[in-house]
Amino acid sequence: MAVTNDSSEANSVEEAYQVHVQNLFKVLVTNLIDARVSHQTEQQCADRFATGLKFGKRARELALNIIQTPSPPKRVTRQQRRKRARAR
Repeated sequence: MAVTNDSSEANSVEEAYQVHVQNLFKVLVTNLIDARVSHQTEQQCADRFATGLKFGKRARELALNIIQTPSPPKRVTRQQRRKRARAR
């Protein structure tokens, strides 16, 4: 079983998550500037930010788990074994 635990892949996921958070923050600031100031609009902007953050965290955790999970062994079919036997 080959383990795909490439730190560069994990670093890429972490970097992508940081970019996601930065983008969410920019959108939050833009929405607060563009929206008429009220408690309700502020709360809506905060809720959208929290939802985006929640999904970003979930995606990051999922990706890191996939990277760290060992790959299942490749299964050789009968047809592949026959082809190999004929080639010998």
